Amino acid sequence: MKNANFRDGNRSANFRNRMIDREQYVQIVEAIEAGKYSWACFLILRFAGDNPLMYIPYRTANRLMKENQRAKKPTRENSPQFAPEE
Repeated sequence: MKNANFRDGNRSANFRNRMIDREQYVQIVEAIEAGKYSWACFLILRFAGDNPLMYIPYRTANRLMKENQRAKKPTRENSPQFAPEE
């Protein structure tokens, strides 16, 4: 009997042929250092060429993407303030 969580064998072959570049590796390590283990798993799957939604529930994946997109968007507090010229 097949394991219910078993995925297509071609995916594991695809993973072996796929390299994670330096920037992607840094993103994964930063997520781990920040304690964002679910986000790190999401990134590993995505960078490996797999669809994270095959393994992570949609609502969880959607929440992870929203939480981590906010961190990249500039906010008013973080954006430089320009004084009007006199």
